[in-house]
Amino acid sequence: MTRMALYPKHVQESLNGVKTVGIRTYDGGKVCTEGRGGWSVREYFSYGNKNGLDSPFMFPKVISGERYLGNVKFWKNACYDLPEAYDFHGFQMIAKDWKGESSSFVFDETGYPLLPHNGDVVFDPDIDGGKLLVRENGLWAVMDGLFEWEFSFRKYINRYSCAYVSGEPNIVSILLGANDFQSKICAEQDINCYLRGIQTMIDAIKRYDSSIKIIINLPITGASQDAWGIRTGCNGNSEIYRRNMQMVGKEILKRWDNGSSEMQGIYVCAMLIGLDTDNSFDTVMEQVNEYCTKEVERQENWVHPNLAGNKQMGDFLAAVLQNIRNGIIRGA
Repeated sequence: MTRMALYPKHVQESLNGVKTVGIRTYDGGKVCTEGRGGWSVREYFSYGNKNGLDSPFMFPKVISGERYLGNVKFWKNACYDLPEAYDFHGFQMIAKDWKGESSSFVFDETGYPLLPHNGDVVFDPDIDGGKLLVRENGLWAVMDGLFEWEFSFRKYINRYSCAYVSGEPNIVSILLGANDFQSKICAEQDINCYLRGIQTMIDAIKRYDSSIKIIINLPITGASQDAWGIRTGCNGNSEIYRRNMQMVGKEILKRWDNGSSEMQGIYVCAMLIGLDTDNSFDTVMEQVNEYCTKEVERQENWVHPNLAGNKQMGDFLAAVLQNIRNGIIRGA
């Protein structure tokens, strides 16, 4: 949902003086996010992937953010092989150091830096099952040994500083949950892992800058079973999903919707209750059944709201953001 960038765009258009920031943009930097389609909390802690889809927040612990340039397979796909693909579209500006559409990529056709410096480090998943390489004396050398990795917001900002020349984020909005619990029959056993992941993100952001405000959005419920049947067949169930989202929302409220969290600059946005699930998903006209020619309107998308739904989501997020700006809620 964040990948589509529709609700962040609505927030930006609804409030004066708000600018979205992030390394993914589809419109030359007008609306920027960190949205990744299909990602759960777990993916934001992943690294060393064969397909190149590493978290932008994961770094080898012994390497600085400025020096670690990422998974070469990601840059190869984003720049040359699959720039329009779902997972790689939107990263072309950051692959040009934010220098505009007419600029050249700073990576060559193998995904390695075009003009590397001594001390630069990359990860190549195709070398011996995946290896870190360091630039030394004009050559790439394999770094021997096992390396511990860490989720670091500080290193993320340092690594992608070219995307933040107009200002670093002072508010971070998090919307996760749909992919974590979409088809889980027994979601209870995974909630603690989900909550720990969100807390780790919060801790990393606050270690970088304790003044950054954090908004945790309650993940939204989905469309009717008609849409689930169209999109997932027998692999999804609208009622199970609704139950899971409500259960996750309840746990978010228990942990972070309190005075102690607000005093730390952590807030909950009730995006869940701001969405009209009856009318904010795309629909199709279908014949009632094989023998009746009458057509009825049925919801078609199972979890992704349409433009109207995204604007409703954006309204709730904008309201929380404005209350923070006005100092209405604690910790602002």
